[in-house]
Amino acid sequence: MQNVDLATILNDAENDLRNGIEQMVFAIKSLSLNVDNLKAKAAKPDKLTAEALLEYIAMEDDKIKTNMEILCGNEIQAHFKWIDKYCSENTCTQEEVLNQIINGEI
Repeated sequence: MQNVDLATILNDAENDLRNGIEQMVFAIKSLSLNVDNLKAKAAKPDKLTAEALLEYIAMEDDKIKTNMEILCGNEIQAHFKWIDKYCSENTCTQEEVLNQIINGEI
């Protein structure tokens, strides 16, 4: 049996701990990216929602718009976040994206 001094044992433990922490940080970052991707995919409007959002954009009555935002503002924001991201990646307008969703092109 080999004699191992305390410094070697502590050095090995430090390395193991460092590797474990690095792996944990990597796992947390990966999980965070996956959750962000799932949120983005979930926010993509379906055909009926796209039709409703097109009507929402075209609304001129601020009171009705405000009431809709009170009732479902978080959902509207989530959909427009996805739409705006898509627009920035594909250089198009919100209306174009919504029409593409309605027509089944996206």
